[in-house]
Formats: sequence, C-alpha cells, structure tokens
Amino acid sequence: MKLTDINVLDLATDPRTSLPDNVGFFFYRYVTLFTVADSTGARAKKALAEGGRKVGQQLVQGMFYRSMFDLVEHFKQHGLGILEVEEEEEGRKLVRLRECATCAGLPPVEMPLCWFDGGVLAGAIGAMQGEDPAAPWQAEEIECAGLGHPTCLFEIRPTPPEEA
Repeated sequence: MKLTDINVLDLATDPRTSLPDNVGFFFYRYVTLFTVADSTGARAKKALAEGGRKVGQQLVQGMFYRSMFDLVEHFKQHGLGILEVEEEEEGRKLVRLRECATCAGLPPVEMPLCWFDGGVLAGAIGAMQGEDPAAPWQAEEIECAGLGHPTCLFEIRPTPPEEA
C-alpha cells in the first residue's frame, strides 16, 4: 500500500490505547498554518485544498455524510467549527464557518487561511451534489480572520467549464 492509498476510514481508526483520541488545537494549527504553509508557500494552499477535497469526497463516498446536516454535525463534533448555510441556490452555496479551528482569533495576515476547510466543504458538497469529475466543486474563501473578519465565509460552486 502507498501513502496515497490511505483513505478516511484508515485515518479514523485510532489503535492507540494509552492516549485520548484527539490531538490538540495548537497542533492542528501548527501543522496546517506554519509547517506546511511556511515550508511550501503557494503550493501549500493547493495541497491543503486538494487534501481537504479528497477528505470531503471520501467522507461522502464512505457514507459518513449524506446531507448538509451531517456535514454541519461532523464539523461541530470534531471541533472544526460551526457551519451555517447562509445562501443556497442550484450550483452555489454560501457557507459560514464560525469558531474556525484554523483561523479564529488570529490577527489579520492579508490573506485567507482556511484552505483545508474550504477543500473539505467543496469535496463533500460536490460529492453530495453528484459533481462532474471534469468540473469538481471549488471553494473560494471570501471572509477569514486572516483578512480581518470574525468568521469565515466560503462560496462553494462547481468549477466553471472554462477553468476545468
């Protein structure tokens, strides 16, 4: 088996018997923001978004997520944040993430920071909507603590045909 063959079910299995089944808030931020972003710059954004997309897609395919309610509950249960769908129309959703594990409370840094979160949202919502593999769904983070906002706001939509 290769690293790329590992799926979310493999990741969800914790064989450790002496430690709790969680890893701290600091560690999550450290890995997603400093280690990856500092070491690879712009490539980190794409890698985190694509990794998140894969997680979101696999969670739907593995039948963890069947609806937006499931996605909302998963984010809350795992401490990733509180999701709210603010606007919904065919082919587009505006999703707000409050108390985001990635960026809540951080100072503005002139850029959005929640690439992984956006990827999970795009992957899961796209898979729930039966996305076209030639035009996968994407997330654009419109608001973020990194941009000076108190919450995150994502526009989730299929990739336009001219960009696919």
